[in-house]
Amino acid sequence: MLGALDHVLGRRLDEFWAAYQALTKRAQGEPAIQRVGRIIDLVWKLQAGPSFDAFLELVVASRTNPTLRRALRQVIRRFDERVREAFATVFPGGHPDAITFVFALLDGLAIDRIVRGQADAGRILGKLKRVAGMTGFGN
Repeated sequence: MLGALDHVLGRRLDEFWAAYQALTKRAQGEPAIQRVGRIIDLVWKLQAGPSFDAFLELVVASRTNPTLRRALRQVIRRFDERVREAFATVFPGGHPDAITFVFALLDGLAIDRIVRGQADAGRILGKLKRVAGMTGFGN
């Protein structure tokens, strides 16, 4: 079971790293507010792909399967560690919970998008970027 979970979240992490590497090349020397927008767009792109759908199915299944839930938590911890490492290189000295907050919010928005559609998601993403910029996200 752990192998299948590693595969699903491994794909999600591979997608994140590929996009992250492209982001860091473009973001060098940019003001923090632009980097914030790029990070949010990067995470949102992950939430719109097939690996998120597979992840969501696993999360839902883990509600009633304690063995799956324990295994999923282990894999998610590794995923979170790698994402925090990447975040720290884009926002040195940034609070590590900032990226966790973005993932949590966008996980919820991705679920909401299934019901409401992409138009509402785009509006919410714009607001998130403005709020993140006002609060010193990453600093």
